[in-house]
Amino acid sequence: MSSRHSSATDRRNAQRQTVAYRLDVVTNAGEVGCLLDLSLTGMRVHHHAIITPGAVSPAGGPTASTTMWHLLYDEESLRERPYDAALRLWPPLAPASARKALVDLVRRGLLAVSSGHRPVPNRTKDLEFSIAEPGATGLALALPLLWGTLSPIEIANAMSALPAALLGLSDRQRLLVGGYTDR
Repeated sequence: MSSRHSSATDRRNAQRQTVAYRLDVVTNAGEVGCLLDLSLTGMRVHHHAIITPGAVSPAGGPTASTTMWHLLYDEESLRERPYDAALRLWPPLAPASARKALVDLVRRGLLAVSSGHRPVPNRTKDLEFSIAEPGATGLALALPLLWGTLSPIEIANAMSALPAALLGLSDRQRLLVGGYTDR
């Protein structure tokens, strides 16, 4: 294969890739705000770590995911455990009604779930709530913590099959003769 053909192929593949972005903008109403309109670019948009169900688009629109923390905890958790820096997350915890709606969207297969893994060193987390760095370790905790909120099938779909489908990786996760294998 010539280098000219190879670079053209690489450019086409790069153009087809999904663009994932995160904007740390929260409006006064608690909605995650999006300042970019990428609809005319032809890029696929994925909203990560949404905290309100209004950010989920109908089929064909931008895709979305939330973190396991936003399925498990809400503002009421902060009242029950005031000043607990372990609950200082970004985006912040939403009202109970939003948490319940997010769980419903996951159960219906419309919302993917990430572990929300954002480890924070103890020296920046074990501080007063207002100055503690937002974040939490989530990778090793995802399955056991979500087990009571979602069924095993719902967890597998939300954290594996649905994200693969959203990224257009439908040829993965199967053992087929001549099929694609993850390396």
